[in-house]
Amino acid sequence: MTTKPNMIDRRNKALGGQSNDRARSAIKVIVWHYTATNEGSIESHENYWKNHNGWDRGGYHFYIDRKGVIYQNYNVERITWGVANNNGHTVHISLEAASKKDYTDTQIKAREQVTRWLMADLNISAPNVKGHWEVYNNTSCPGYTKAEMDKFRSGLAKATSNANKPASNPVSKTVDQLAQEVIKGLHGTGEVRQKRLGSQYAAVQARVNQILAPNSKPAPKPVPQKTVDQLAREVIDGKHGNGDARKKALGNQYNAVQKRVDEILAPKAKLKPNDTIAREVVQGLWGNGADRKARLEKAGYNYNMIQNLVNRMF
Repeated sequence: MTTKPNMIDRRNKALGGQSNDRARSAIKVIVWHYTATNEGSIESHENYWKNHNGWDRGGYHFYIDRKGVIYQNYNVERITWGVANNNGHTVHISLEAASKKDYTDTQIKAREQVTRWLMADLNISAPNVKGHWEVYNNTSCPGYTKAEMDKFRSGLAKATSNANKPASNPVSKTVDQLAQEVIKGLHGTGEVRQKRLGSQYAAVQARVNQILAPNSKPAPKPVPQKTVDQLAREVIDGKHGNGDARKKALGNQYNAVQKRVDEILAPKAKLKPNDTIAREVVQGLWGNGADRKARLEKAGYNYNMIQNLVNRMF
């Protein structure tokens, strides 16, 4: 029996609330999506759908954030706006990701767990697990090719007895490796962590406590290199001084950062509403592919938001 994975229930908070718009037997297809951004949340997507698209409900029954946390937004009997002209018979799962290369391993695992549970619960076979574009081809969402989707479907068609069970003894990794994963949030908390770590739970938790103890001295982590944009924002916030002090603080990045500061602070033309720009994109006024992305971002628009809106127009 495939059990329901752990998830956060936000059905009482979701945009539009709950209602039973259809019978469970009407649901024939599970659809995979991505959100077209790495920086959103289910709440920010709902605000966008409501304020920019005028939707009375959201697009996804299930949403998986960057850490692999699963959120249930609607009963499966609730029709949502996931795929144009094809929502009466579909249930929707979306990952917070700008493209397929941005999916995390924990997100992919969580998506498989939700998918397998829905397949069992709704009696849906693996061939009826589809990418958004396979149901209505107005987008590349969720980024996979047909060959890649076929590979996923082949895996989903195999026995599911252990699909939602974590390894009882993940011997392929050391206690230190597992402890670092715990600290990064990859194994949940409480009972979820105990179940995932199995017989190694006590040893791993002890090592976690040692690493996080006030007197412990873990190896210093390398300071990530900041981007020119990040440094420019810090300059504007006054964090790097002025004149010679700023040049010394920024070193060989001074010229690039100062140029970016000047660009940011230069007077900007008033931006058009996102809906207007999306319509211009559809009309071909902003080019295609990388050229479109570069032109939109140079003009001050959020490419992912505009492209997501374009996709929803069809």
